Amino acid sequence: SDMTEEELGRVIEKIAVFARVSPSDKLKIVRAFRRRGHITAMTGDGVNDAPAVKEADIGVSMGISGTDVTKEASDLILLDDNFATIVKAVVNGRGVYTNIKNAIKFLLSGNMSAILSVLYTSLFGLAVPFQPVHLLFINLLTDSLPAIAIGMEPAREDLLNQKPRNPKESIMTKDFMLTLLVQVALIGVFVMTAYHIGLSEGGAALASTMAFATLTLARLFHGFNCRADASIFKLGLRSNIYSILAFVAGLVLLNAVLFIPAFHGLFLVADLTLIDIGWIYLLAFIPTVLIQIYKKYGVSERDAAQSILQNNLYGLDIDDRAAQLAYFAVMMKARQYDRRILTRGIVPHVYAIQESNGINRAQLDYFGDSLNEAEKNTARIQMEK
Repeated sequence: SDMTEEELGRVIEKIAVFARVSPSDKLKIVRAFRRRGHITAMTGDGVNDAPAVKEADIGVSMGISGTDVTKEASDLILLDDNFATIVKAVVNGRGVYTNIKNAIKFLLSGNMSAILSVLYTSLFGLAVPFQPVHLLFINLLTDSLPAIAIGMEPAREDLLNQKPRNPKESIMTKDFMLTLLVQVALIGVFVMTAYHIGLSEGGAALASTMAFATLTLARLFHGFNCRADASIFKLGLRSNIYSILAFVAGLVLLNAVLFIPAFHGLFLVADLTLIDIGWIYLLAFIPTVLIQIYKKYGVSERDAAQSILQNNLYGLDIDDRAAQLAYFAVMMKARQYDRRILTRGIVPHVYAIQESNGINRAQLDYFGDSLNEAEKNTARIQMEK
């Protein structure tokens, strides 16, 4: 309490526990952390706690024992006065953000693939791939039901394993945009493949019908891809029943348009043969197969590797960390994990291992700056073993 805010700010990150603090001390602590760029949360129940609770990025008050003043100043009220509820609130909050991000990815990827298809036909002087009524049907069907289902995706406990998100970070991150563009290209390529098959077999009317049906069906399948970053094999098909209901409802409506003659004139669709229908289902399904294969053997495996490092290496002494890192690198090499995981600051206090275990020797200097000579020697001994 005798320290000024400036003095506290210089040592705040070296302190792990504060005890016997007064309400004014709480306010100093919150301000010190915020000046250092940290996201802060403060709990309180009394009137004197209100300034610190209000100052924090996330103020938490007690619903049973807390005063009305503190409740008004807080962002989160624990109705049961149980701190474990904060963990549940964090999971739900991260789940809501993730679902919004995935829904945006779904909507953008589907709409941009349609734009890509129209742009392609315009550049090459071909007939338009979609009639206005087709786009209206696609927007009303595939922009609503699957997107709503994605928003209903339950929050998973592994969300707590993720690092806190930078509040200044845009939703449109580099990885997000790269994934989006790949998915747009995949869907667009196979929609245009269906278009050219129809164009060669029956002219512009059949080409438009096949492009419309393939895009609609591909987007219905794509709703499963956008549920989460993990593959559907890990999530489980039945873990979100709303996604199944949205897919079935969309499939029924699409088939009604394609197979009921009374709707052909209204939606400007041509008659389809069994071969045409087979092409539509096959070409619409291929993008989802490719995306799921990548999630199963690409993203999911690297995420698993990162999780193993985070969960197993923190808290160990240097001997154990170096030994586990050496063992893990061998496993990485055998299973073709992304080796950059080890150079992204996940284990900043562990020395790199020798090239024969799968890590380039040039990376020794990367970790070397964070270790003293004794730790380097200990790590080298473990590597050689």
